[in-house]
Amino acid sequence: MEAQLALQRMQSEIMHLSRFSAMGALATTLAHELNQPLTAIAGFMGGVRRYVEAGEPRERDTALQAIDGAERGAHYAAEIVRKLREQASDAAPERRPDSLRETLSEAIQLYGPRGKGRREIGLEVDQAADSVLIDRVQIEQVVLNLLRNACEASESSRSIKKIIVSASIGDANMVPVRVSDGGAASPMP
Repeated sequence: MEAQLALQRMQSEIMHLSRFSAMGALATTLAHELNQPLTAIAGFMGGVRRYVEAGEPRERDTALQAIDGAERGAHYAAEIVRKLREQASDAAPERRPDSLRETLSEAIQLYGPRGKGRREIGLEVDQAADSVLIDRVQIEQVVLNLLRNACEASESSRSIKKIIVSASIGDANMVPVRVSDGGAASPMP
């Protein structure tokens, strides 16, 4: 009985240390993941400032769209923080039925001005792959990182004109999401 209690205490301590270690990793992830939406917000708001300073009433709709983009970015950053808090408390991911097309489109919009100025980003989602059970924020985070990587990788290539985000039904009814820049694949170590 005493050995069993000692074993349970050790398991509890291991779980605690594991959670503590995860918190350090989450802090690093937080800084990395919040960079993207905060950069998008800054880009959108910089555009609004230019329109306002130019006094262009014709650009009102464009300025309002930029403000909407900044709002989306701020809500997304807040959702990242909420998700990280959940992960730290061992809560299960929130997987819900959602539109993959809308989720991927939102990620492309959140990527914002940085991506659009460099390369055109296309979206191709098979209709059969649209309705999925996902944690929307997790999918958006992964796609944002892949978009950033694709744009950075394609900067040195004049032949890469478009990045494609695509999804279709795969094996075992899974829906793989691909981000293709059309460049040569790097060899894996």
